[in-house]
Amino acid sequence: YLVYPRAAKISTVSIATMKTAGEITVGAVPVDLAFSSHMLAIADPSAKRVWMIERQQSFAQAFAQGFLRGLLGLGLSPGNRDFPTGIDRVIARGSRIYAFDSSTGTLYDSKKAIAKSIAPEAFSVGPGGVYVWSDAVRRLQRLEEDE
Repeated sequence: YLVYPRAAKISTVSIATMKTAGEITVGAVPVDLAFSSHMLAIADPSAKRVWMIERQQSFAQAFAQGFLRGLLGLGLSPGNRDFPTGIDRVIARGSRIYAFDSSTGTLYDSKKAIAKSIAPEAFSVGPGGVYVWSDAVRRLQRLEEDE
């Protein structure tokens, strides 16, 4: 996958042939992407949003999924996430999506800010949860645990 912010597109490239296999038009200025088990998360700072794109499905699979989501009252969209600031980095870990705004130093989980005023290299999402380096106490702190 290659991100083209000016064109607002993401291209898929076949590694075997090194040719473009397809293009996805998404957002206004996509700058980063992350893979989860069943979705592609794309950071778009100008829209203050993380776009969620589901994998390609057959017509029957898409219809069944839409029917079940409607029946359960979940809506038809895959759950794009809006944020108060421009997200320029996105991280996927299992079923969780984390977003980072480097201009304010704010790290978000899919619902709320979990750390503020941190440097881009001062956090990590890894086994066991989210870790942030604290200059005040000079140690690594775990903010959230994996579920």
